Amino acid sequence: MENRWLSICRYITLGLVILGFTAFNKRNVDEIGVTLLLLFIINSNLRFFPFRDKKLLVFISLLLEIILADIIYRYYGGIALFYFVTGILDGVFLLGKRLSIITGGVFAIAAFFITWEISHEMSILNIGISIVLFFLALYMQHEHNQRLASEKLYDRLKISEEKLRKANMDLEIHLDSISELAVLRERNIISREIHDSVGHSLSTIIIHLGAIEKLAKEN
Repeated sequence: MENRWLSICRYITLGLVILGFTAFNKRNVDEIGVTLLLLFIINSNLRFFPFRDKKLLVFISLLLEIILADIIYRYYGGIALFYFVTGILDGVFLLGKRLSIITGGVFAIAAFFITWEISHEMSILNIGISIVLFFLALYMQHEHNQRLASEKLYDRLKISEEKLRKANMDLEIHLDSISELAVLRERNIISREIHDSVGHSLSTIIIHLGAIEKLAKEN
């Protein structure tokens, strides 16, 4: 879910970069400008898809994106802030907390200085929006991590519940086996008692009756 929405935001931003590049250009777009813009887009997609788990390559890609954004904006124009949105988002979502703070600060400073010569008010606005966007991305990342932690905890609880249910079933089977063994043991005890006491008594009575029969014949 996070990758899908982040991908949608990135594609929208890259579309706005292209729109700003073509609509607010300072000079006629030539082959070099198109090549630089394609390099900017390719670098952004390489960072997000094949290199997303390699923090060093992501960090290098972000620095390269700042250089490309500076060159493209200075020579060909566009909307400066849009050049930095994907970098700020990727810095937060793809890097660790320390590196994300560093890259967020670098992008905010770059957004400030790139437009400083053109408009001071625009520079202040860009750095303000960049900072707000950075902290918003941090908040989204924090909420995503909390949700993942909750899902992992739920999965562990579900696994524990399954194990507990299985242990309970095994315990019931064991108790049934113990009950059956107890019944068999009790039956064996009763059988032994019948054999030892009643059987011996009957044998004694039979012997006595035989003796009485012999005594009766004699006397």
